[in-house]
Amino acid sequence: MYRGFCVETPKLSKVVDPSYPSSLYWPTCCISHDSNVSFQTPSQPPTTRSELSTLEPKMSGNPAFRLNSGPTVNIISSGSEARDTNDSGGHLYDKNTHPWQTPILPPKLDYDASHANNLKKSRTPMCEAIHDRLRDHSVRHPSSKSRDFWPRTLFGSLISRKDVAILLDELAQTYEGILDGQTIDEATETISTRYRKILALLLLIGKGKLIQKFVSRGIDDSKLPFPLDYQFDGLIKDAYRDNIRLDYQWRLNVPFFQPLAAGLGSPNGHVCHLNISEFDIQPWDRLDAKPSEAQKGAPGLLSVTLAGGYGEVHKIIIHPWQHDFHGVLEKWTSDKNVFALKRLLTNDESKFDQETDQLKRFGGQHDHIVTLLSTISLKTGSHKDFYLLFPWADSDLLGYWQRYPTPELSEDMWRWLIEQCCGIVDAVAFIHDPGSKMQNLQGRRLYGRHGDIKPENVLWFIKRQSVGGRGALVLSDLGLAAVHRDTSRSNILGEAIPHTPNYRPPECDMDGPKGHISRSFDIWTMGCLFLEFIVWALEGWDGRVNFRFDRCDSAYLNGETDVFFDIKRTEKESAKSEYVFQVKEAVTKRIISLYEHPACPRIIQRLLRLIRNEMLIVQSEYPLINRIRAGRLRDEVRELKKLCTANNGVWLKPSKEEPPMRLEESRAPVKAPLNGEALKNLGIDDRFDKLKVFIGGELRTTSGRRDPGTL
Repeated sequence: MYRGFCVETPKLSKVVDPSYPSSLYWPTCCISHDSNVSFQTPSQPPTTRSELSTLEPKMSGNPAFRLNSGPTVNIISSGSEARDTNDSGGHLYDKNTHPWQTPILPPKLDYDASHANNLKKSRTPMCEAIHDRLRDHSVRHPSSKSRDFWPRTLFGSLISRKDVAILLDELAQTYEGILDGQTIDEATETISTRYRKILALLLLIGKGKLIQKFVSRGIDDSKLPFPLDYQFDGLIKDAYRDNIRLDYQWRLNVPFFQPLAAGLGSPNGHVCHLNISEFDIQPWDRLDAKPSEAQKGAPGLLSVTLAGGYGEVHKIIIHPWQHDFHGVLEKWTSDKNVFALKRLLTNDESKFDQETDQLKRFGGQHDHIVTLLSTISLKTGSHKDFYLLFPWADSDLLGYWQRYPTPELSEDMWRWLIEQCCGIVDAVAFIHDPGSKMQNLQGRRLYGRHGDIKPENVLWFIKRQSVGGRGALVLSDLGLAAVHRDTSRSNILGEAIPHTPNYRPPECDMDGPKGHISRSFDIWTMGCLFLEFIVWALEGWDGRVNFRFDRCDSAYLNGETDVFFDIKRTEKESAKSEYVFQVKEAVTKRIISLYEHPACPRIIQRLLRLIRNEMLIVQSEYPLINRIRAGRLRDEVRELKKLCTANNGVWLKPSKEEPPMRLEESRAPVKAPLNGEALKNLGIDDRFDKLKVFIGGELRTTSGRRDPGTL
């Protein structure tokens, strides 16, 4: 018995209807049909899926219309105990039991047996044999409203080049003009490469002899799908046209996923794009839990629907015979044929292009940047939905922290943490400066920015090689990423861009020169990410939760927030005056407490110094202090990675040799005006009076002039 498609067996195969577990029946694919069943076609072909669905009950009695609109079923051999396979009451299949996971191709056609069986029925037994194979071997879609179909690999097995040659030889002996002056080999080459689906359509309606007329008119596989009002140049009678237009062509012409370039890292940033209509059979099936059961950050993120600010992600399985990403999946995940399908929360094509542009530019070009496999537009009537296809991750970093709430404090774990931080920094450095390969149409080099680094946008792939087999972390969700020419890469107002609320840097609320967004935006967000990573490593999940509470401050521009910086007002000035920006004291204190943690190794102490002194910096013009650039940060973290294997692991052990870190060594706060959006938030509920007051002390400025220091 073959899983995933219908087969002939010596005995009829019973089927369990999961909607009615006690009922058994024999599907039409297992029963010999009377080929003379008549069917009354409608006067006008349907134009929408809803109209088509009204015809399904009428078509169900005709073997030419196997729409399979009934409930999802599992075929169980009659020799087995009949049982309900849907015990959970939820989705019928998971990734391990899904019938698409391990399909088996049917045996090759036995030419001698097929000829003997069909010789009495037809002068062209090969036509009958292929017709029967197509009818007997098709893949059932688990969705209750979908039809069975012939995936590309299965179709190639059912009609091989040798099959075409034998069939043409039979037709040539029976009908004149079939070869149209060509040899058997020449006609076989033409039909096998360009007309194989057309031949299958004709065989399914018993009109294989018409193949040469389609060839002479150039009606080849590229013309599929035919419009619903297509008349086939008068070659086919009305009774057969609807069979092709409404049913068979959709089952043969199923969208196929394939990479456009080896390794998917196309130098031109191209990936496979599929335009799918409402009539197409989707070659994937959802493995999600019900939406009400979805829980972001759940261990492994298995069987869930993830809802984010820019799209929702579904876990799907694509039939292995309908995609060519097997080599890619082998590199990324152990879940064969399992993918992440992200539906964008917009039907605006320009926003879709923006989301995909950076993924196409950077995806597949770095081990720590997620690979975009395909883009999809799904049209229903005048409405379009847009989708992105990725390898399925085992979790995001937030879910990983939850999965392992009390990590082991081993040398391997510290090596892995440094290795992953190094990979993320290297990926960001690549985005910031991808080199000469990233140019605009005028040949000018482009510089990128991720713009949304946070735990939810760092994916964990357990199969990727890493220290101790712990998997690898990969940057994802480049929807907020941007690329710019050198002259414009720092000329974006902070208030004008979307950003992650709790990781956003101070310049998002500033006006003036330092209120513009540059690539240093990513350095701040990486600093936040790495600091929380270390908090989790030394204090576990509970420590990370407590750290968030420590950062929460109700006296802020837009209410209670856990951002990493403070905004304070001056003692005597009005709401329109300049304000004081500084890293929150709770953040600095936590860095020091981690630094002094008895289990903190020297290598992590070095990383904490980088975070405090080079990454979590409120930038200023006077004195000129900026965050570290990604290229230099990459060099620094690479050195830390080298130290992990030096001196018998001494850097991976706690030590008091590192100089102490003191609170009073913190950089002076920065004085700057608020931008328009921040001022608007400040006016809500009189929040100005609720802000903390900065009293005296040294100040840096964003104006390029020295501040007297006392306000």
